[in-house]
Amino acid sequence: MAVALAALMMPMDGAAQTGSADTRTDAEQGVDERWEEERGLDLEELLDTEIVSASRKTERLVDAATAIYVVTQQDIRRSGATSIPEALRMVPGLQVSRLANGHWVIAARGFAGLFATKLLVLIDGRSVYTPIFSGVYWDEQDVMLEDIERIEVIRGAGGTLWGANAVTGVINIITKNSADTVGSLVTFGGGTEERAFAAVRHGVRLDEDTTFRVWAKWFDRDGQRNSDDSNAPDSWDGSRVGFRLDRDLSESDRFTLQGDLFDSNLATTSLVPSETVSPFAIPMLEYESVYGGNLLGRWQRRDESGAETVVQAYYDGWSRTQYTRARRHTADLDTQHTFEPWGPHTVMVGFGYRYNELRAEALPHIYSRHSPRGDNLWSVFVNDSIDLVEDRLALSVGTKVEHNDYTGYEIQPDARIRWSIDEQHTLWGAVARAVRTPSWINHDAVITFGSMPGSGSLPLQTVLSGDDGFQSENALTFDLGYRFQNESDTFSLDLATFFNRFDDLSSFDAGATFMETFEGNPRIVLPATYGNRDKGESYGGELALTWRASERLRLAGSYSLLRLDQTEGAGTLVAYGSESLSPRNMASLRAYWDVTEHVSCDLSGSYTDHLSAGVPSFVRVDARLGWKFGDHSELEVVGQNLLDDRHPEFVREYRVTPTELERGAYVQFTMSF
Repeated sequence: MAVALAALMMPMDGAAQTGSADTRTDAEQGVDERWEEERGLDLEELLDTEIVSASRKTERLVDAATAIYVVTQQDIRRSGATSIPEALRMVPGLQVSRLANGHWVIAARGFAGLFATKLLVLIDGRSVYTPIFSGVYWDEQDVMLEDIERIEVIRGAGGTLWGANAVTGVINIITKNSADTVGSLVTFGGGTEERAFAAVRHGVRLDEDTTFRVWAKWFDRDGQRNSDDSNAPDSWDGSRVGFRLDRDLSESDRFTLQGDLFDSNLATTSLVPSETVSPFAIPMLEYESVYGGNLLGRWQRRDESGAETVVQAYYDGWSRTQYTRARRHTADLDTQHTFEPWGPHTVMVGFGYRYNELRAEALPHIYSRHSPRGDNLWSVFVNDSIDLVEDRLALSVGTKVEHNDYTGYEIQPDARIRWSIDEQHTLWGAVARAVRTPSWINHDAVITFGSMPGSGSLPLQTVLSGDDGFQSENALTFDLGYRFQNESDTFSLDLATFFNRFDDLSSFDAGATFMETFEGNPRIVLPATYGNRDKGESYGGELALTWRASERLRLAGSYSLLRLDQTEGAGTLVAYGSESLSPRNMASLRAYWDVTEHVSCDLSGSYTDHLSAGVPSFVRVDARLGWKFGDHSELEVVGQNLLDDRHPEFVREYRVTPTELERGAYVQFTMSF
């Protein structure tokens, strides 16, 4: 309905127009731009890439006073990735582990887990965090990969500009303007693990000022392997449809309307607590149906003085049948205004409001003490960017004040400085405070976690309850970075170091065991409640290198080091400490080789250190070979995880049984017209 209404609102009498400098049609230009992306950016263009995530306004990548990495459309295409999580594996310092099919663990600078809570993820400015556990359901986050313009990944605090839960990083997925996708694109393929997939997109110019695209995609993925080399029944299939409309209302005003609907089905082997059958934990195949959608509108104005105003609103909702059988509805309004009041100052002010409603059906081993629940989040922020020495020395200071229904007011200040020593060398530093606010689980949930033989024939079960007194986790972060590019723009280096101090970290506070009857069966209960008794520190760094070895060969490498120490409070339960769930060392090397004008070959290798919780280190190698047929078609052959028959990447989380990632290959054909 939103697509139809948007189309009816726009005048239809304008024909597609071309300027005298370029007589190609919009569709032909779209095809040519796609193959230009295949060749990629040169180093100077990459460093001059305009980004928005570091300061919520457009700036050059090289000028950002934060640890940021940009995954370009070319990087995604030539990586062979078929999902957003897999495309993120190339980001320095970002841990991407596949726990099971459809279940990813993604974290920056530690605190990894299926329910990771300290990384904020946005898609075109729409927050995709869930209030259930303050994290991300990665199986829900999907777009047509060909429509992604870039992915901006910040390692470090971003709470001042982006709000709560941006403690260790921000991922901002930015899709293309519909003016850049005029024409049609069809892609399809299949293989061993990616059994079958297809996507189609069609973009049109409705009039001189309005463009529109509609797209759809579908996939069917094979299950992975169990640790005993048997087939794991965790297959996954899904489909999604979406649209985007962009209109220039005037020379200074622009409007965007976009949305999508999705549906997917996952199968997972879960370890379900039992009160009657020894050893009191039963493997059970659970099927999950997930569906939902979102609608976003954004208005932007830039006046003659350079002042800019952005107003954005969206609705997001979904329903899931596994674990909680929950339904969520979110409505969000966000505004910001940027202006230059005097001299070297650029001031940004903003206001935001979000309403979350969660309805969770009570199940035997997980239920809510308050359902349905509606929560309000209010926020205001101000930031002042000051050019102390033009084009050389810049200072940015700001703060965000939020009010949530769990803990009240939260303040997140931030200060950053950048020194451009010359055209080749840049230094930057930052200090910030960030918070992770409580979730529904922390306050309202009652969950039966562990189940094991206890006294005699009775099971011993750990029952974790939310606590209304649970407070926000908070972090004080310090960052220092250096960037270098040589005079010939063939080599670049990006180094970021950090030290973080965490207080009031989430803990499981144990009580005294007792005996009770649960659904007619006796059991021994070890009660625990969510608390804030833990503390921690982390330090380390990330290094990213890029070398344009020749016109046809580009190399990109990275290395990251993480040391995380978490101190558990007295009387707390610990299954795995946070430090045991993140690798200390990670490294990667990628090669993009244009063999001829029509043939490209790409190789990537990565090393991930062991997890002391029980996952061995592994080396992953992927390869891609592409053949272009004229200006409109390409055939690709991709091999993934080529060194191992299979390998695990993470440990059991909650009830999800980990499965192992297999070697795979697929063929893909893409045609533009």
